[in-house]
Amino acid sequence: MVGLTIGLGVTYGPQPALFSELFEPRYRYSGASFSYAMGAVLGGGFAPLVATALYTPPARRCGPRSTWC
Repeated sequence: MVGLTIGLGVTYGPQPALFSELFEPRYRYSGASFSYAMGAVLGGGFAPLVATALYTPPARRCGPRSTWC
């Protein structure tokens, strides 16, 4: 957890400065919010899909008529 927290701090620290330099002042707020939202959709939106595709259920140890395993 500590490593994850440090990694997030290192990446999220310079992000506002990067976003403010990417766009002209009149488009800055909408451009920054659009790019941040699209990054969240593309980066985090497919995570449940990938996790579901990678998940393999454990082998059933019960008989087919058993409801409690």
